[in-house]
Formats: sequence, structure tokens, C-alpha cells
Amino acid sequence: MSHGRDVKDLLSPVTQTSATSWLPPSPAERWVLGLGTFVTTLAVAMTRILDDIRLVRFCDNVHWTSAYGTALAVVLLSLRRASDGARIPRTWFALSLGSLFIGQILWDIQVLLAWNPFPGPSDAFFVSVGPLAIVATFKLTTGQASARRAAIFLDGAGFLLCLLALTLAMYLPRRGNMDTFTLWVLSAYPTALLTAASLFVVVALELRRRITASMALLFLGLLGHGLLWMAWNLATLEGRLGDGIFLNYLFSYVTLLLGVGVATCEFSSDDVTGRTERAYAFLSRSLPLGLVTAAAIAVAFGTDLAAPVRLAVNLSMGGVILVAVLRQSLLLGDRERLLIAEEENRILAERLAQSQRLESLGTLASGIAHDFNNVLTSILGHSELLVSEQLSPSAQESADGVRSASLRARDVIRRILAFSRQDTAVTEPVEVSALVREVAALLRAALPPHHNIALKADARFTVMASAAEIHQVLMNLGTNASHAFGERGGQITFKVTSNPSRPEPSVEIAVQDDGLGMDKQTIDRIFEPFFTTKGRGEGTGLGLSVAHGLVTKHGGVIEVESAPGKGTTMRVVLPLAPAHEQVPTPSPPLLTPLHHTPEREILVIDDEPAISRLLERILRRLGQTAIRASSPEIAIDLVSMDPARFWLIITDMSMPTMTGLEVARTLRTHGYRGALVLSSGTDFTLSGTPFDDVLPKPYEAATIRELLLRHSQEKTPSSQEE
Repeated sequence: MSHGRDVKDLLSPVTQTSATSWLPPSPAERWVLGLGTFVTTLAVAMTRILDDIRLVRFCDNVHWTSAYGTALAVVLLSLRRASDGARIPRTWFALSLGSLFIGQILWDIQVLLAWNPFPGPSDAFFVSVGPLAIVATFKLTTGQASARRAAIFLDGAGFLLCLLALTLAMYLPRRGNMDTFTLWVLSAYPTALLTAASLFVVVALELRRRITASMALLFLGLLGHGLLWMAWNLATLEGRLGDGIFLNYLFSYVTLLLGVGVATCEFSSDDVTGRTERAYAFLSRSLPLGLVTAAAIAVAFGTDLAAPVRLAVNLSMGGVILVAVLRQSLLLGDRERLLIAEEENRILAERLAQSQRLESLGTLASGIAHDFNNVLTSILGHSELLVSEQLSPSAQESADGVRSASLRARDVIRRILAFSRQDTAVTEPVEVSALVREVAALLRAALPPHHNIALKADARFTVMASAAEIHQVLMNLGTNASHAFGERGGQITFKVTSNPSRPEPSVEIAVQDDGLGMDKQTIDRIFEPFFTTKGRGEGTGLGLSVAHGLVTKHGGVIEVESAPGKGTTMRVVLPLAPAHEQVPTPSPPLLTPLHHTPEREILVIDDEPAISRLLERILRRLGQTAIRASSPEIAIDLVSMDPARFWLIITDMSMPTMTGLEVARTLRTHGYRGALVLSSGTDFTLSGTPFDDVLPKPYEAATIRELLLRHSQEKTPSSQEE
């Protein structure tokens, strides 16, 4: 079974190195290898030429000693250039070859002294070669997850028991009068080395390592040594071991092969992919079944063996079955963790997609905000000019209605922009019923027509909150209520009332639906992150968790009341704002003229004639002399002719030929030293720009008046002329 790289990284983090799979021997290593191979080959040739059995035995010892010493020297020299990932395993392989070399030196001494006990001093080192090779091979798993290392360890144990059973089945019938300890020493030689070779394959399969030439040399060296010891010990038991035979030569050349493999292998971190990865996965998952099958075959064919042999085989195979069971349990645990990781990965991917959608929404909203705010600016500005006129009572009421609606529309678009950008929340007095009505209006447009929305939100309550965040909470609750209906119709009711059950004065916003309802087990978990009752791909399980967090941040609570078949009521309870923190009632536009110097003018730069004309009219009503420029180029020409003519310049941000920022920088280079104000429908940071202030669209006359007062005190004619 193939899995994505991201899931595999969650389960088995690999120590990252810059190692490659093949690192050619250094000049010193090549020189040592060449010299050692020459001496070994020369000694082998002498065994074929000489007739004296004592000289032949001596030459056998020479080519063994030369080959083992050469392999050890090459590996020790390679440690200087080993990467971090290869140094520890290579050190353990060096210990293994060092044990082989020391054992051979002791064997040479024993032969020289004509003293050849078995087991003797040399055997103490020979028998440790395999276990040290097993440790070296297992060190290749350093940095892997503990579960994966445990699985590899159990696979190695299974192979060890299988190989032990095979060795005992071959040795026991031939043991003769050999004592048990000596038999176990003979069995340990090939069993440990063949286990190291098998474990090397298991590591490559489990870690999905691509097999390279140097890895193949290392494996063949381990496998060859194990098979040679198996044959050597059989020849010993059968009394057919001699000097100057082909088996003796193979020990030397296989050891040289092993030394080259260890010295050049950097234990590649390159992973296999595609079909090869699937084949690796199949083989590694099949190991428990293979071990059990081997055990069953061994037991079935062991019925004709002698009783001691059969007992040894059965005991070993029983251990194999136990290891296979443990290994299978790890596989199941690994699969469960894999499924959990895949699910978490899917959820993270959905969250990323949702974040990207919100980012796209923010980009889109910012793009349309300019045009929308231009329209809204025109409506609001003209309604304020109209309100300031002497009108009949009915006309005055209509003008006030247009202005109030424009202000509400301005607040709505600002909340949508804040939500889409996920801005830092700003706490302010929020009128709850008005906010609920806005949410209901948006839901009516978004939900299916057969999902009705009812409102009971006439009472006036004010809370200190982020309007965008409470808006998000209510939209989420309303959307969830709609999902409870499925394809059938239903009604969602928003109700705003006081909540006397809380110790402090509070307001309750109830969102009620007549959907399917929930049982107690579901209610207990609905605020848990990632918990969802929706189908795959229909939700992330984060909506209610986020809503709960936002309400808690505002000092409130969410209460749930539901039962299967009886619908659901979600109650958001928030503390009321103090009496002095109330939503201000929109005041009439203040268009009283301000004092100004007639020869000092204000320049308005905007490519929208309706906006520039409106701003000019408001400025004139405030007693100012305003000049309109329909393009940045006209404005730059006017300022270039007389930089001191204007004491204040207001420019739009988005224009066809130049941005407001580019206009401001150009004006400064042409000597303008007056106040520069940016008029924009989106947020703008003044720091690091030529601007002195921002006039956010859509603006009220009172905002423009405050702007003029602020800068008329800062900019004087004398400061202009400096």
C-alpha cells in the first residue's frame, strides 16, 4: 500500500543528511586495498603451488590474515570521510571486522604453537563477528520512529530463530560426541551472520531504501560469510576440512568484498517510489506470514527427525510464531497510526484549502471594495448634503433614512472585509439586534429558499465585542442549523432576549432549528476540534470549536439544548456593555463653515467625477476652496506650477495611470510640503509613506470636518514657504 510522503514523514521521521549512496574510496584506501588484495592473492597462489602441508597451512593463514586486516584497515580509513548518518553503523561494522581480525591473529598464534583447542581463544572473537554485524545493521534505523524500529527488531528476531532452527537441523544429526556448548558455538557462527544479512534486507524494505551497488556488496559480504561458516562447520562435523581448499579462499575474498561494501556505502536516504515502493511495502508486510509459513513447514517436515533435533526445531519455530504474532500486532498498530495520520493530513489539507478560500475572498473583497465604496460614498455624501437642506418633513425623513441605511451598509462592508482578512479583532460597542438582523439578511440570500428564517430581535441590547467575530459565530450557528434540515425544509429562528440567569446583566441570542436534533453523546463532543457528524468532504469539524472559543473570549458562554427528532437550540450568552458604552446614535451631518485663508486651496484628485464633485461640494459647504483634478497628471502639473498653492491634497488610491502612493511621492519630489491625505476604501498603513493622514471611504461630513481641523492647525502658510 503506497502512502504520500507527508503521511510517511509523520510516522517515521528520517534523520536528514547530505549523504549519497556511493562514496568512492580515497587514494589511501585504494592503496591499502590494492596491496592487501595482492598479498592475499599471492598467498592463495602459493597454496596451489606448494606441496608441503605445513607451508600450505601457513599460506592459508597468511591470506586470511591479509584479507581480514585489509578489510579492517579500509573501513577504519573510511571513517574519516563518513557522513553523520553512516559513521555510527560503519563504526560497528569496523568492530565486527576488528573482531574477525583479532580472532585470526589468535588463530595464527595457536597454529604456531601447535595448540588448537575448540572452542579456543580465537573462537571467542570469531563468534562475536555476527552479533556485532547485527548491531551495526540495526544502527541503520537510528532516527526512525520507535514503532518502526520495534518492527524491524522483531523481524530480525524471527529470522534469527528460523536460521537457528535450520542450523540445528543440519548440525544435530552430525554432532557425534560433541558437547552441547561446542555445538552452540558452532551454530552461533552462521546463524548470527545470516541474521545480519536478513536484517539488512528488512531495514532496506522497511525504510524504503533504494538498493545501490555498495549496499549490494555489503549484503553479499554478510550473506557470503554466513554461508561459508555454515559450510565450514559442516565440514568440521563431517571430518572433511582440509588445508588449501577452495572454501578457505572464499573466506578471504568475501571479507575483502564486505570491507569494500562497508567503506563505500553511505546508506542511501533515497526512497523508492511508485511500483517499487508498493513491492517493498508488500514484502515487508508479508514477513510475519512468511515466518509463520516457514515455521509450519519446518514442523511438518521435522516429524522424521531424531527426537533432539525435532525438539530443537519445534522450540525455535514456536518462538518464530510468537515473534510473528507480536510483529503482526505492531503492523496493526502501525496501520491504525497511519489511518489517524492520514485523517489528520486530510483535515489539515481541508483547513489549508479553507484558509486559501478565505485569502481569495479577502483579495476579491479588497478588489471590489474600491468600486463599492465609491458608490456608497456618493450615496452617503449626497444624503448628508440633502439632510442639511431645508426639506419638508416627509422629504427629511426619507433623506435621514437614506443616510442611516448608508451608514449601516458601510458597517456591513467593513465587517465583511475584516472577516475575510482575519484581522485582529477590535472591541467596540455593538448593537446586538442590528447585528442579528444583518446575519439573518445574509443567510436568507445564501440558504436554500425552503429554509425559512424568522426574527425576534426588537429589543435593543449593547455588548462590548468584535462585531466581525460575533457575526462569524452567528453565521456559523445559522449555517449549522440549515445543515440539520438536509434536503427537506425547515425554519431557523433568531431570538434576542435578556438572560436573567447570569450573575451580571447579559443578553441571550438563541438560534433555534426544527431539524433532526442530537443525542447526548453528540452534544458532549460538538465543541471538540475536528469532531463532525457530516460526511467526508462536507466539513472540517472546526466551526463550533472556533465559535466556542470566540464566545468564551468575549466572556460569554454557548448553551446547547437538543434531543433526537426535536431540533436544536444554541444560546449565545454575552455580558451587556456598561451604560456609558453604548452604540452612538448617528448625529446629523455637521456642515458649518470653517475659517480658512482664501488664497489657500485644497486639491482633490480622483478619477471618479461623482466622488470628486461630491468631495468638492462638501469642502465648499465647510467654507473651503476646492479644486478638482480628474487625473494624477493634471494634479502634478498644477502642483509643479505652484507648490505652495494648496495647503491640503486629498487623493484617491486606485486610479488607472498611477496609484495614490505614486502620486504622493511625485508631488513631494516637485516641492509640495503641505498635508497629503489618502482617500481609500481599504485599510492603509501610513508608516513609511509620504501621507500624513487617511480619509476612509465611505466618509461622513463630520469626518472631513475633523480632518480639516486637524491639519489646519498643523499646516500654516509660514511652514509652507520654508
